Amino acid sequence: AIAKAAAVKQDGVSIVAVGFGGANEQTMRAIASAPSSDFAFFGASMDEVRQHFASDRLCELAASPKAPPPPPSTPAPPGLPPSPPSPSPAPPSPPACVVKLELVLVLDKSGSVRAEQSSLLAFAREMVSQFRLDATEGARVGVVEFSSDAATLTPLTGSLSDVLTAIDGASAAGGGTSVSDGLELGRAEVNRGARADVPRTILLLTDGVQTVDGNDDTAIAKAAAVKQDGVSIVAVGFGGANEQTMRAIASAPSSDFAFFGASMDEVRQHFASDRLCELAASPKAPPPPPSTPAPPGLPPSPPSPSPAPPSPPACVVKLELVLVLDKSGSVRAEQSSLLAFAREMVSQFRLDATEGARVGVVEFSSDAATLTPLTGSLSDVLTAIDGASAAGGGTSVSDGLELGRAEVNRGARADVPRTILLLTDGVQTVDGNDDTAIAKAAA
Repeated sequence: AIAKAAAVKQDGVSIVAVGFGGANEQTMRAIASAPSSDFAFFGASMDEVRQHFASDRLCELAASPKAPPPPPSTPAPPGLPPSPPSPSPAPPSPPACVVKLELVLVLDKSGSVRAEQSSLLAFAREMVSQFRLDATEGARVGVVEFSSDAATLTPLTGSLSDVLTAIDGASAAGGGTSVSDGLELGRAEVNRGARADVPRTILLLTDGVQTVDGNDDTAIAKAAAVKQDGVSIVAVGFGGANEQTMRAIASAPSSDFAFFGASMDEVRQHFASDRLCELAASPKAPPPPPSTPAPPGLPPSPPSPSPAPPSPPACVVKLELVLVLDKSGSVRAEQSSLLAFAREMVSQFRLDATEGARVGVVEFSSDAATLTPLTGSLSDVLTAIDGASAAGGGTSVSDGLELGRAEVNRGARADVPRTILLLTDGVQTVDGNDDTAIAKAAA
């Protein structure tokens, strides 16, 4: 691993080496770019790693190197799977939406959502990542899920990490559809501890009609009560949802505040710009009413956490960044947190194929594979991370670094710094030992 790292650094690529759990701290320092006091970090757990990088530390590290122009694009090294072809340039990711806002996502998790739930949760992450979360000067976000009943995944918080972790913790789709329960708990959460004179918005996402606790008329009546409370509703339907119901639920004008798509792909494309930011920021809602307890029959919200450090603003820098993520068997217990960390890191950057950062993702165990080549699309990167395979196998850090080098160089823009973020919890057990990985990093 050390030998492979040496090869990568000689190629003008910077390495941020992050170890946790069973990783060797000295190996991380040998793999990392200089000074290792900045470019290497070791944490006892993924929670410690995520806390360390909760500020814009990665932005500062990735933007600091002045790397030479990349070499000509080279094929993937022998024995490693070829990278998928580079996609057509995606529309640039919008800049972070900087606005004071109380926003609650109300997400359908009824049985009919099962086939689309992964895409639905990816959409939720994309929407949250468009905002500058900050408990005082930016947006706060809460998340509610519903099927036959509704439950709170997180109350309003200014911590992007907490919101992404809550979305990752959504329960499996199943049950009937009570849109009215989702709206009622969404109203309770968006009002609970809401800041005075800050707009309050609910984003409802559903694929069906109300089948429990009434029918669509019940959902429409509940939405009317929510809107009378000064809360704006962005109503998004797909699949089997009724478009007319979505328009009746949404705030006026429904031409702006309601959207219906045939699939989640169509929904995600529609909101890929900063459309939600524009909608959520536009209402001038009256001050919220006093905080009220959760409605009868619905589970109480968990207590509000202590104010989290504000999420950093989007890092606006030209950069080629490849995440190289350990998926060996020893990662299994921490893989969910590891992937949440990957999403948090990507969401700190302003992705743009021309003027901002491009990100690629590689995973490795005994071998390495590309989840996505460099792209300027935040949606594509988050989808790739969601598609990571289950942890298992040995640990070949050198294979991960070698494929990471191939990806960060493939089609890299001239005079743009190239950085690899390596995240591993163990020592090299396949294709050599830690010395192999360090040599690869330096070569």
